[in-house]
Amino acid sequence: MAFVSVPNAETKARYDAFSDALHVRGLEVSPPLDGRPGASAVTPELVVELMDRGSLPDCFVCANDEEALVVMETLRAAVFSVPGQVAVAGFDGVVAGRLVRPSLTTVRQPMELMGRTAVELLVDAIARPLAAPASRELPVRLVSAKVAAAARTDPSLAIPAS
Repeated sequence: MAFVSVPNAETKARYDAFSDALHVRGLEVSPPLDGRPGASAVTPELVVELMDRGSLPDCFVCANDEEALVVMETLRAAVFSVPGQVAVAGFDGVVAGRLVRPSLTTVRQPMELMGRTAVELLVDAIARPLAAPASRELPVRLVSAKVAAAARTDPSLAIPAS
């Protein structure tokens, strides 16, 4: 498995969770691949480099859906079957991930609730400027699609029910 990241604190937390989940299952953890789909051709170049070295992973977990969509397109352009040969998953739950075929597996964030919560925190911070900074953890939801089907065929990757 490979984690395609972008350099910021949010994606570092996602990589840390990815890494912890692999460690718990006794699986190897590789350093994150540093991609930037909106800024340059860095992400496609990373994927092509892995193909050229013969070290393409069975699954890419991407720091966001934009990264995942770039990985999917790069794999398809190289005539790899997604998810037949390589699984791809992302984070965020953007609309574009639902429009591609097959649709993207993602960890969907509650975007509207995030916006409302941000406004509430901002209003509270303005009303009480000397108060300690506040943060809230919001629920996310795994939206499984065919793009991650290859990963589901490996029982060691299954997430146990809690």
